[in-house]
Amino acid sequence: MASHSGSGTVEMRAVVELLKEAGIPCCIVGTHSLGYYGAGRVPIYWELCVPEDRLNEAAELFKSEPLSQKYEPWPVNAPVPCSIVHTFPRFHLKGVHFLFFLVPSSDWPGVSCDPSHCETSVMGLPYPKLEYLAQALLDTQRWVDLEDLVDGMNLSEEWGEQNLDLDREYSLEYAEWKNARIRASIPETPYSDLMELNENPTSLREIWQDIVRTKERRIGLELPKDQYLTRFWPIGAKDPRLRERHTF
Repeated sequence: MASHSGSGTVEMRAVVELLKEAGIPCCIVGTHSLGYYGAGRVPIYWELCVPEDRLNEAAELFKSEPLSQKYEPWPVNAPVPCSIVHTFPRFHLKGVHFLFFLVPSSDWPGVSCDPSHCETSVMGLPYPKLEYLAQALLDTQRWVDLEDLVDGMNLSEEWGEQNLDLDREYSLEYAEWKNARIRASIPETPYSDLMELNENPTSLREIWQDIVRTKERRIGLELPKDQYLTRFWPIGAKDPRLRERHTF
């Protein structure tokens, strides 16, 4: 089992250090980044974002000696809608249930691996700063993830107006780029277009307002609404980044 009850934070910190020693900047995206900001998601694998032009170099690092003695390429999962993560390199730590993808920054426009755009968790792991992650989720149509981020940090409309670029539509160029890669990676079927992103321009402000204004509606019946501001934020809660957690 990986460290800290299977979370794998110690193993991921080792991977981050190996990339750092090779001069390859990185930061954690995907489900773990949402969990870091308080979302109640259960991660299965880690996603480590590296610069687009360093992806192959990073992958070769783990395929070559001496690291190939510890890490091995691992079969990817089946494709999921609106994602191309199954096309990226994935590795497994031999003898430990610990998996991670190397993800190019082109799939996360707006997220920079530069340390000035990241913050470090109490476990020593780099995550995109909140405003960069939120903007990236908007621009890449990761709506469910954005809902989780909003609920995890109890973000307001005002926060978005102050920290995000909402005076435009989401990136059509990114949607076209990603859809081309989705089509190239899956068999064509009568339903394969359901795997693709929307290419109809939509206002980012409208999307932001809709997601923020429905925070209370997303609180499930299992939670008393008079005790929760969002499904992940009890009344009186503190910033999740300040909690004693070993999983992020």
